[in-house]
Amino acid sequence: MKKTLLIAALTLAGTAGVFAQVNYGVKAGVNLSNMSLSEDVDGWDPGMLTGFNAGVFVNTEVAENFSIQPELLYSTAGSVIAEEGDDSWKQKLSYLSLPVLARYQLVEGLRLEVGPQVGLLLSAKSVVDMGGEEVEDDIKDNTESIDFGLTGGASYQLPVGVGIFARYYAGLTDLGKEDTGDVTIKNNNIAVGLTYTF
Repeated sequence: MKKTLLIAALTLAGTAGVFAQVNYGVKAGVNLSNMSLSEDVDGWDPGMLTGFNAGVFVNTEVAENFSIQPELLYSTAGSVIAEEGDDSWKQKLSYLSLPVLARYQLVEGLRLEVGPQVGLLLSAKSVVDMGGEEVEDDIKDNTESIDFGLTGGASYQLPVGVGIFARYYAGLTDLGKEDTGDVTIKNNNIAVGLTYTF
């Protein structure tokens, strides 16, 4: 009986190896981040903040033209809160992010991807720039430590392993820990960049 179970397990493992192709890769790109407010707040005029993302991924093909891809990324977020002339007020956030994507290949190399994403807050800073002189405050204690949302986009990979991607992230978590009344603050992010699959 034990021999039969062992043979069956080995057979299943071998079959899975045939159908489940696993690839590893690295990626990096540019983030265009913003914070969306549920209603207008005096003194807040959120604008795009430029940052970056970088990390690794594992892609597992589970069916023809369909794969699952978890990623582990360092990713920046935040927003330009207000800006006038050379003066600005920004909130800069950084996360260790884990998106898990379902990917469907439309044609050879071109894939659509969508899935949930969770981020662990690494740092949160409020930066005021007055004519080139920056004053920085740590606001991590006032910012939710976990950010959850949905992400989706498209990617295209060349046969040599190099690829490009574009993705949008919509945060669902209210970032503010302090009482802000009925106002909620959420992350939004556009990411574009390059990938390399080994």
